[in-house]
Amino acid sequence: MKKRIRNLWVKALRSGDYRQGTAGLRAENMFCCLGVLCDLHSKAAFVGWDYDEKTGIFCYLGESVVLPREVCEWAGLDEANPAVTKIFLTTHNDTARRSFTRIARLIERHL
Repeated sequence: MKKRIRNLWVKALRSGDYRQGTAGLRAENMFCCLGVLCDLHSKAAFVGWDYDEKTGIFCYLGESVVLPREVCEWAGLDEANPAVTKIFLTTHNDTARRSFTRIARLIERHL
């Protein structure tokens, strides 16, 4: 992962500016840890989120659960759902319910 992007992501996760959510990149004003990275890309690339009113699902560059290819390339990640300590970040966020602070620490150490 690109160090500059990792540092931005970790800082955003620790900032308190993002409310943590589960089961998708974004739900209204809540984000999963991968959704925060997408939002950082959104701001850097001037690309907006898409919202489907029928399903209530937010998508970013066609994805609603994992990182879009463009975000992976921008961040220097090989996987759309990166793993740290052999566990996918979505699992840390959604199933294990680890805080953004703890996820930031894992990203800092392992990506």
